[in-house]
Amino acid sequence: VSSDVVVGWSSIWVTGIVVGVQFVLCYAFFMIKRSNDERNKVFDLYETRQHSLGHRSPPPFQPHWYLKAYQMSDSETLRCVGLDSYMFLRLLRFGARLTALGTGLSIILIPIYSTGTARGNSTEGFNKLTLARVEHGDKRMAITVVAWYIFIGFILRELHNEWKSFALLRQQYLARGDEDVPKE
Repeated sequence: VSSDVVVGWSSIWVTGIVVGVQFVLCYAFFMIKRSNDERNKVFDLYETRQHSLGHRSPPPFQPHWYLKAYQMSDSETLRCVGLDSYMFLRLLRFGARLTALGTGLSIILIPIYSTGTARGNSTEGFNKLTLARVEHGDKRMAITVVAWYIFIGFILRELHNEWKSFALLRQQYLARGDEDVPKE
């Protein structure tokens, strides 16, 4: 292995190691905090809704909570968490959909880029897998443009759908109000 390739990939490995260590430390902190809270039956740090709106919150740390959360209908989620939190959850789902599409497109594009014919200093190390390997006028560029149109079209369609959903839910919320606030 040439030293240029090792130097080109070393920053990626260092970043992966640093992120991995940060993840392990954060995960350990929350697991320790969770076990202490579970032992003392105190969940007020990150389960405030359980204390303030217990009738709308499931008990903390149920086994397989993620399956129950995934199976919960959108209307039930909206009723339980309120409009702001519901829209934040929709934003997270939107990000997950974009990430999934981007990952799928990268599975197609990375092999296309790596088989490009351009050579030089800008195509060493990690850049062997990027658009830098595709020469101007190469047929591979058309595939990149098609992938870009697919990605941007998907984003615009999803943003439009999310906006329509938000506008409808906001109008309903303004008409009905929050069910936890007493009516005058």
